Amino acid sequence: MAAALLAADPQSVTPAQAVPVDKEPQHHLVFENEYTRVFSVQLPPHSQTLLHRHDRDYVYVTLGPAEIENDVLDKPPRQVKLQDGEANFVKGGFAHVAKNLADTPFRTVAIEVVGRAENDKPADKAERGLELGHGAISDLVADNDEVRIRDIQLAPGAMSHTDTPTLPHVLVAITDLNLHDEEKGGGTREIRIQAGGQLWMPAGATPMRTNRNKQPARYVTVEFK
Repeated sequence: MAAALLAADPQSVTPAQAVPVDKEPQHHLVFENEYTRVFSVQLPPHSQTLLHRHDRDYVYVTLGPAEIENDVLDKPPRQVKLQDGEANFVKGGFAHVAKNLADTPFRTVAIEVVGRAENDKPADKAERGLELGHGAISDLVADNDEVRIRDIQLAPGAMSHTDTPTLPHVLVAITDLNLHDEEKGGGTREIRIQAGGQLWMPAGATPMRTNRNKQPARYVTVEFK
């Protein structure tokens, strides 16, 4: 059945024949909790996924530039060029085939919205292009009722700080990260992950965060409201 679905034109099959996203061979579950399921996706050059369903809303973060064709069931195929670190929120409830048109692997992280944080009040809307400190910028990519997506960049040695509490979130490294966090309560934390890695971060006070690398640091956070 998998081989048949792979070869089939997605417009010639029905939603019932599409495999769930967690059964699609190129989607590898990294971790899951009450808020999310996180999948690492790597599609070899000039290959395609099986026809698969995205039943939940999700965020994708692209790792490296890419050129793909998105064949959504019952819609015309659409070719898309993506940039390194590009992040977007997608409403679920559809089936599609993703085709890699490039000579390089297509790598992305898919972050499903499974649950919501139980806040006493709705999270405030964030500001776009918020300055976090000298050499530190947080760019607001999306802010809706489910998630807040930020693209954060720190110059070498730069330190970020804001008094806004953080929501529970997934951090996706766009570059190799060597970050040092200092919590308000006196604790410290080291974040050392390679580009493409993911890390779950619980809700809490915003730390004073320093980039200890000699290169700029960039990462995307997906906060759950």
